[in-house]
Amino acid sequence: MLKDCIEFSKGCQGCQKHGGIQRVPASELHSIVKPWPFRGWALDVIGEIKPKSSKGHKYILVGIDYFTKWIEAIPLKEVTQEDVINFIQNYIIYRFGIPETITTDQGSVFTGRKMVEAANKNIIFIIKWKTERKRKNWHEVLGEALWACRMSPKESTNTTPFRLAFGHDVVLPVEILLQSTRIQRQFEIPTNHYWNMILDELVDLDEERLMTLEVLTKQKERVTKAYNKKSEIKVIRSRELGVESYFANGQEESSLGKMVS
Repeated sequence: MLKDCIEFSKGCQGCQKHGGIQRVPASELHSIVKPWPFRGWALDVIGEIKPKSSKGHKYILVGIDYFTKWIEAIPLKEVTQEDVINFIQNYIIYRFGIPETITTDQGSVFTGRKMVEAANKNIIFIIKWKTERKRKNWHEVLGEALWACRMSPKESTNTTPFRLAFGHDVVLPVEILLQSTRIQRQFEIPTNHYWNMILDELVDLDEERLMTLEVLTKQKERVTKAYNKKSEIKVIRSRELGVESYFANGQEESSLGKMVS
């Protein structure tokens, strides 16, 4: 009898419309790791930012490389399809080549629905800190925020985006001011020795990228394992109302409420 009651409830329209929504993940997480720099980018939008900049900018379009965590961003007055295409063309393809994938969150610019999304907390924090007195000048310090993000070590990679991209640490203004060792001795290195150092740096870069890939893979495995512990796979059979009514005669039944989604 218990089994018959369960089967009956699966076909009850009232149960489907008013029953509790499953809060746990209905499927397992399948993580994807991009194994090399600039093969996969994620696009997101920060905004609407208030107050808008002195030049009328209200949004920041952000692109993040999955492997190196390198960030590109531009301020925009409005986010249109043309703006996104130009950003991908000028700031991703022309600088780093054609990526394998570009991922979006299907937010405002990509589907036409209004949505407020904070894509990068570091960028927002730096902008707020640098424009504490002049809020409308935030577009002028966006470059400084990107610079800080690119040269700061990331927990997920244990190194900086700049080093993963170019194979060495960035030269900071303070090094020029204080004349660090590498600045003082850069003109003392013989030509032959200099070329050997460049080749060694390229070899070290490959090794560092492979180590970063291992770190990213292990991190993804931990996240996937923790996520899948909470998941509860839900399989809807052909006899259940959710399938029968939804696909009956190739038409949706609007009275099903949440089952339509």
